[in-house]
Amino acid sequence: MLHHGWRCDFHVYTNTGTITYFALSQAESANLSFDLAAFIQHAVSMGYLQDAWYLTTVLGGFEVYSRGTDLAVTDFHATVN
Repeated sequence: MLHHGWRCDFHVYTNTGTITYFALSQAESANLSFDLAAFIQHAVSMGYLQDAWYLTTVLGGFEVYSRGTDLAVTDFHATVN
């Protein structure tokens, strides 16, 4: 199941919704690796997703809270096995 180091926000719009996971602590590395299935299983268990739905988008990035300079996401990819 999903590691407890994440906060989950779920927002519903007119015909769609978004599920966002925020890390609760600052990442120590620019190279993050994790099992996306744990996030999907968590969202299904919370009733945010249904098993029959398709995953269409995965985004990665960060939010700057103060004094962020020269910050960028230069590479992002997801592998589905």
